[in-house]
Amino acid sequence: AISGPAGKLMTACGFEVSAVGVANVYQDFLSGLVADVQDEAIRPQLDAMGVPVCFTDTIMGDDEAAERLARCVLDQIARRMPHRAG
Repeated sequence: AISGPAGKLMTACGFEVSAVGVANVYQDFLSGLVADVQDEAIRPQLDAMGVPVCFTDTIMGDDEAAERLARCVLDQIARRMPHRAG
């Protein structure tokens, strides 16, 4: 779910307040998305849009949770980076 200032801005702009709404807004240049595990039911919609998604717990309640989220983000980036011969 999208909440806080981002959710309020999306509402004010008339966008769907969800990870699918984010994907729709940024679809022209979005190469991947990180979403909360509570939103995993939207995977088929994102798959249909061609948006690769990593679902993880996005609440950083402790260092372990923050590291897990960071790894998910970095994995999304690494999958989209061209591989260089070394």
